[in-house]
Amino acid sequence: MEKGYIHLKTKNTSYVLKVNAYGHLENLYYGALLSDEEDFSVLENKQQNMQIGRAHVWTPVTSRS
Repeated sequence: MEKGYIHLKTKNTSYVLKVNAYGHLENLYYGALLSDEEDFSVLENKQQNMQIGRAHVWTPVTSRS
């Protein structure tokens, strides 16, 4: 768990959560498999922008196998 992020992975999917300032889990992402090299802080910004109605497009880094 780096920087409070939890990255759960299956063969084809990723589920990213974050422990917030109150110690609660926040869902940040569920979808196509993400690389461990991703900057998960982008997911937090995306979530905040969606809450206030701003559009934001984010494309994950292609896995480097």
